[in-house]
Amino acid sequence: MKRTLLVTAIVSALLGATILTMLSVSAQGHDSSRGWKKHHAGPTPTSTPTAAPTATQTPTPTPTPTPKPTPTPTPTPTPTPTPTPTPTPTPTPTPTGALPNFSHVFVIVMENEESSSIIGNAAAPYINGLARSHGWAASYFAISHPSLPNYLALTAGSTFGIASDCTGCYVNATNLADQVEASGRSWKAYMESMPANCYVGDAYPYMQKHDPFM
Repeated sequence: MKRTLLVTAIVSALLGATILTMLSVSAQGHDSSRGWKKHHAGPTPTSTPTAAPTATQTPTPTPTPTPKPTPTPTPTPTPTPTPTPTPTPTPTPTPTGALPNFSHVFVIVMENEESSSIIGNAAAPYINGLARSHGWAASYFAISHPSLPNYLALTAGSTFGIASDCTGCYVNATNLADQVEASGRSWKAYMESMPANCYVGDAYPYMQKHDPFM
């Protein structure tokens, strides 16, 4: 019976350079149990040292800076608008009543008398009755002396520089009578003891200095 040659070789670099060979041959009178032979295979080649792996340097990570928190801006408070003061309206003065239309206006002058000697005097009941029922010009005062300058101021608003009771001095100026005529109305002057209309001169008790219309 033919036997197959089995060769098993175990090489171990760690156990030296010896190789054990197990031979199993065909039957030729050899004892298979004695087929072990020891062979020296020569020097075991020096094993190439495995290069130590180069350590890969792990880069130290650059620390990421901790971001500083952005401060929340403090909102600027909106100033409260100052209310515009409401202007105080100027009070409209209450209009005085319009003067009524008169059919006649009389101005009575008491020559050479103080108001205290007339108003309240029981000896002048008629004049006092008129003052009570109609009117008393309590704020009229003489502005000059003697008589004529005051009468001129009463009817024309000026003395025209006259400072005496002259009978021959005349003034060509507009007076109250001219304004009445210009309005289409008429006027009259009643003079105590006047001898005739438009009398020129004195005839006592009438005195021209008391007549500003001459």
